[in-house]
Amino acid sequence: GDVTNNAAINQTVSASTSGVNKIVGGSSGTTSNNFALDEMIVSGTVSGNAGAAKSDADFKTRSTYETGLGWKFGNNALNPWKIDANKNGGLPYLYYQDR
Repeated sequence: GDVTNNAAINQTVSASTSGVNKIVGGSSGTTSNNFALDEMIVSGTVSGNAGAAKSDADFKTRSTYETGLGWKFGNNALNPWKIDANKNGGLPYLYYQDR
């Protein structure tokens, strides 16, 4: 399947086979409009789209997700994301996690 509008913020990715990248490995679909941590360490043979590189600071900025990936911020199922510098390490979280 296709993988779009995702954020990969993990520090490392590893695989025992070739075809690994920062977003998804071994996919027969396409990847587009994905962001990946620029400092992520990848172990294995990298192939395919690794996502656009973003810094740790970028991933703690609402516009990275809202403008860059089309994520919706608010307090309901149609706008499920929230971001707060004092919660979840400054990374986005789902609105119901505020309860």
